[in-house]
Amino acid sequence: MSVLPQLRESLVRAAERTTPGGARRAGRARTSWRSAVRAAPTVVAVGVALVVGVIALTALHHGTAPRRAVVPTDSSSDKALRQILAVLRRPQTPADRAALRTDRVLRGRGGPSVIPSTVRIARVTPWGQLAIVAVTRGGESPAGSRTVRDGGLLFGVFNRGGGGGGGCCGDATGIEAHGALLTSGAGRAFAGGSTKTDLTLVVPDGVAKVTFVFPRQSAGNQYGAPVYPAPLRVTVPVIGNVAAVRVNRQCCGGGLPMIWSAADGRVMKQIGNFRGISRVVPRPKPGPETALSRAAEKDPSTPNPVWITPAVGGPRTKLTIHFRALLNGADYSWHVTGTRCPSFTPGGGEGDPNLLRGQLASFDLRSIANQPLCPGTYQVSVTVTDLGRFGGHLRNPKPFGTTTFTVR
Repeated sequence: MSVLPQLRESLVRAAERTTPGGARRAGRARTSWRSAVRAAPTVVAVGVALVVGVIALTALHHGTAPRRAVVPTDSSSDKALRQILAVLRRPQTPADRAALRTDRVLRGRGGPSVIPSTVRIARVTPWGQLAIVAVTRGGESPAGSRTVRDGGLLFGVFNRGGGGGGGCCGDATGIEAHGALLTSGAGRAFAGGSTKTDLTLVVPDGVAKVTFVFPRQSAGNQYGAPVYPAPLRVTVPVIGNVAAVRVNRQCCGGGLPMIWSAADGRVMKQIGNFRGISRVVPRPKPGPETALSRAAEKDPSTPNPVWITPAVGGPRTKLTIHFRALLNGADYSWHVTGTRCPSFTPGGGEGDPNLLRGQLASFDLRSIANQPLCPGTYQVSVTVTDLGRFGGHLRNPKPFGTTTFTVR
């Protein structure tokens, strides 16, 4: 049974009640032009109401809601982030749009797809970079650590004019719970850390100050990392939902303790383990020196055996590079030659600050996007690219070992 007749009748009755004497005049054959003019707005309103009612009932008849214009920024993630981040609620400025035009990450190259209208320069950091936030449409984070299916917050620190800095993603729930923290090395950098650390943190509305608490052993049990005489507490103001500070410490080996405070000084939240800030845990120790390790310290290309397991495999066999480390905390790269296989592009290399002298190194020979190998015999050469905390980056390094594997 259709409800359109009833809807029409109720609307007409409402219109007649709105116009004095409308019911009586409706039955007359002649109506004065003044009455017609007075009734015109009501008639138009009735007509509009009927049209709206027809559209609504038609949609209900088909089991769907009336269609609305789709606004790119009108997503659940965008709404949730706007509710807790005032910086996203303010109007976009020409400077915000300029940042979008100049940076490749914000334009969606090499990271998640950014909704252009949500890009905001939250603040300028104490060291002169731009802390920028934006809402994404979803996808993999720049670091490749996880996937934000429903979109989320992209947060990065960029040089003026574009480039520089890393990025991280988060959602409203995570930001309310612990914020979105981005750390990057400053000062003299090396594999596994640097002499100084820049920290930028996105926090929800209401947080006016953040106190970062750096433990004595800020880099955890990393080999060679300093153990400081005492914990360090640094309190910084929040500007544009972002707290930022540079400290003369290596950081961070784990979750960094922090305190969030309101404008009146009230403590809103404490995050992290405060009991362990003075604790010092044992760090790994390298094996004894050998004639080969002493030679490698002088010349990292000193020959050192390299092998791959398995030596024979198929197009999708998991291959692992092995060698006995002669150096402490170095970075390594490898180069693959042999058959021409356009479907296989290996990664460049890896490092581990706690890979120490005498330990067995095992690195997976991964391909980009899990690409398959082509049949044939391949040669892999391994090179030390960075001596880490104890030497730094090498110029024009040479391989210290090569090996082969075969794909059938």
